[in-house]
Amino acid sequence: MRYLTLFYVSQQHRPYPICAVPITFHFFKYNGYQREIDPPRDLSTVYISRITYVSTEALRVHPSSNRTADLRDQIATLLSDSILVTEEDQSTIIEKVFQVLAPDPELCIFVDVAEVTLQIADDIDAVITTESLRTYIPKLIPATKSSIEGLEKVGLDSLEIKSSIELTPSCVICMEDLDYSAEEGEGVVDPDHKRHGILITRMPCLHYYHEDCIVRWLEINHWCPICRYPMPTENPNPSLNKRARLH
Repeated sequence: MRYLTLFYVSQQHRPYPICAVPITFHFFKYNGYQREIDPPRDLSTVYISRITYVSTEALRVHPSSNRTADLRDQIATLLSDSILVTEEDQSTIIEKVFQVLAPDPELCIFVDVAEVTLQIADDIDAVITTESLRTYIPKLIPATKSSIEGLEKVGLDSLEIKSSIELTPSCVICMEDLDYSAEEGEGVVDPDHKRHGILITRMPCLHYYHEDCIVRWLEINHWCPICRYPMPTENPNPSLNKRARLH
């Protein structure tokens, strides 16, 4: 395992006049890989697999204060309390801040600091492939219980479902016929639209499934198996529910 610190210091014009110059620190943690034969600080040989935001902290430097002493102590304390930064790296970061501050002390300063943890790997290409596969593994998100319970039940004797069955005669989940009477002869549809205990359910996208099949499906995955129409979810990503409402 190898550890190092990355940082970047920049200045920007203030959006409005203030009595103290702000110095804003953004702290991150990086995790990655590097080969044993590569120099520890050769960033061209480093593969970063994960970036984690830690915190944002700010200092305000007053023009009348003793910048040299006070500011060094404040930055050192901030670096020590936020992430793992060696004393040597602390000194380097502090010197860089003063170098940027010196030409124009009236500009805001931004400092990005990353604590980097590197695992040693002989085959970086294999690591990249594995990490990429992990990144793109689909996460199955169930539909909400209320949206499942609200799906419409359709009678097998309706003209609408008869037309649909001509185009898609099977439930694509279980791959069995939607209308079992096609094999067993015409039956009588009861008031609850049941035939041999089978209910036909219509999704908002107008695709039909056996009720028990689509309920089990939506309890695991909120997408329509045919067209990927998104049912409402409890997922914190609002775009999923927004798409469901727009259809």
